[in-house]
Amino acid sequence: MKTCSKCGQEKPFSEFHKDAQRGYKPACKACRKAASAAHYAANAERLRAEQAQKYRENPEKRNAATAAWRARNPEKVKAARAAYRASTTEQRKEYNARWAVENADRKHAAERAWRQANPEKDRLRHAAYREAHPEKHRAASVKWRAANPDKSRAATAAHQAQHPEQRRANEANRRARKRAAEGTHTQDDIAALYLLQRGKCACCHASIKRGYHVDHIQPLARSGSNDKSNLQLLCPTCNLKKSDRHPIDFMRSRGLLL
Repeated sequence: MKTCSKCGQEKPFSEFHKDAQRGYKPACKACRKAASAAHYAANAERLRAEQAQKYRENPEKRNAATAAWRARNPEKVKAARAAYRASTTEQRKEYNARWAVENADRKHAAERAWRQANPEKDRLRHAAYREAHPEKHRAASVKWRAANPDKSRAATAAHQAQHPEQRRANEANRRARKRAAEGTHTQDDIAALYLLQRGKCACCHASIKRGYHVDHIQPLARSGSNDKSNLQLLCPTCNLKKSDRHPIDFMRSRGLLL
């Protein structure tokens, strides 16, 4: 045990800072902390100026010390950053909005560079936004298409060329909506049907690798469903001959049913 020279209390040695010459400091940790706080409060302006001057004269040393402290105290750093963000939310919003207006070209260039470097993250980010804000996304899309008709047509054509199954599914769903038909299907349903038919026309069994039509077995014009269970893949020739005829009538005309 050791008696503090300041408060006069007897405390364990763990409550005193070590001293290279005397073994332990004469005052306890609590008293030294209180004295340090009082000294800083009484000399705050001068101490801050001296510290700032030291930082300016030794930036490398300051940066190294800061990095070392952060490495030793990751939780404190995390808590301090969270507290700062929480206390400056409105200020940061105002600053970011003002900076974006004043540096529009720089902002757009940085965003383009990030999207090119992180295509998968960008895709997931946009997908999450569309799911969370469907109305805003639709309104923004309509506004952009109206302002950029040529770019919109080119982008649509490129997308349809890259995703023919999705285009066919979208067109079929659109026709079904116009006729108030029940059910929907996706490009995955069409791809699965292609594998099920082994790449052959459901009617004449010719190869449809070079192209096919998605046919409604019971035509939409005859109250057929737009569900995947009412779909088949036909070669263009068979589908054009079938048109909106009843499936039994069409198969009889081919001599396949009595």
